Amino acid sequence: MKSKINIVIPKWYEYMNGFNEIVQDEIFSYVYKTMGIESIMSQEIPIEDAELYLFVAQYREECRGDWINNVIKYCNPKAIIGVCGKATTEARKYIIKNNLRINYVIKGEPEVVFCNIIKNYLENGQNIQFNNIKGIIYRDFNGNIVENSNQQCIQNYDDLPIPTFSYLSNEKKYPLCVLTSSRGCHGKCKFCEGHIVRTLNPGENFRGKSAERMVEEIKYIIDRYKRRVFCFADDNFFVDGLIGKERAYKFAKLIQKEKIRIRYTVECRADDVDYELFKELKKSGLHKVFIGIESGSQSFLDRIGKGTTVQQNINAIEILNELGIICEPGYIFFDPMTTVKELEETLKFFKKYQDKLYSLPTGSGYCRLYFPYDSEIVKQYWPNKSSNFYDKISHGQSKYIFIDETVRKIFDKYVEIIDNKEQPFDIVLKNRVNALEKAIEYVVESV
Repeated sequence: MKSKINIVIPKWYEYMNGFNEIVQDEIFSYVYKTMGIESIMSQEIPIEDAELYLFVAQYREECRGDWINNVIKYCNPKAIIGVCGKATTEARKYIIKNNLRINYVIKGEPEVVFCNIIKNYLENGQNIQFNNIKGIIYRDFNGNIVENSNQQCIQNYDDLPIPTFSYLSNEKKYPLCVLTSSRGCHGKCKFCEGHIVRTLNPGENFRGKSAERMVEEIKYIIDRYKRRVFCFADDNFFVDGLIGKERAYKFAKLIQKEKIRIRYTVECRADDVDYELFKELKKSGLHKVFIGIESGSQSFLDRIGKGTTVQQNINAIEILNELGIICEPGYIFFDPMTTVKELEETLKFFKKYQDKLYSLPTGSGYCRLYFPYDSEIVKQYWPNKSSNFYDKISHGQSKYIFIDETVRKIFDKYVEIIDNKEQPFDIVLKNRVNALEKAIEYVVESV
């Protein structure tokens, strides 16, 4: 059955190729399997005459930037418009309040909720009964913003249909295949959108496909698209850290048993890295691991709710280095309560281990902590502020506020150095470490 349902993703970005596409494809495939309705998938520009639009806004840039408003301009003015995605979920109140043309925002997993939106629309047309649909925040016919109860997570992820992976048909844009095997992470980092998404979809702790299903999906991609390089876009490849490790071990053994030649990357936490497990994953094709190292200061890690230790970070780096698996770190140098001592500890840590860590060839960045909208971590730093204050802080509309004036000066100098295009910067991590070192020296010596 053809329909006028349009699932829209942002324009193609070289550094994010495939990450929005796989979410779009998963929604498309689920709607088709569940309802027999074939949606229209668009990139950047929606079709003009759709009846239902769903924008996939996975990342902060789309949520707090102009993307949503720019896309709306091309939409049928009479259509129902919704938004979904990880960043969208945590910014749902901000989005619905600041985009008057948005009818609803999906909280967390989009598939079941979007199917319920479609069913309700088919029954009621423009008079869709949003109050009967779990898992959304919406604007009612009187203009009031209402948040419904949460939609339970999908019970069996093996029941999800294998996506079409149609974006892989464009070999020039997509040299590798982005896919997913799980949802959520056992970590409780206070700044993490993935953790917020998980709490808004109550249900089982383990939310992943079986090892057998993972292998089936990979074999499908190899057979249809001849691709053998994969990137798992999971928040954490090991999901809950317990059953997830057993699943990962079984996956590695199945890949080896069937002699499937692949190379792949994953994301995980430092406390998930185990020598024997990763040795098997390496044999199955694991090439690179992204780990949220964040900081070399224990007090900093504790404050942001990382739930890991500096020693665990060191152990993870050493294990991956010994096994010949590339370790790409996440790093956060600054938060509002950062002290000079913490910056010095972080600088010492990354200087010591930077040669064992992967770094992108180009780029820059300010390494500031991001604040999820309306979260406890924002109120932890600045209690008793107005909602307008939190809006501006969370969405980058106010200048970053530091409690320590010396740290503010270090940050300003750090940004100045990072933004200096005349410097021959070519390796991101070393750029940031060098900039931090120079900024600390400049400010501390001048005090």
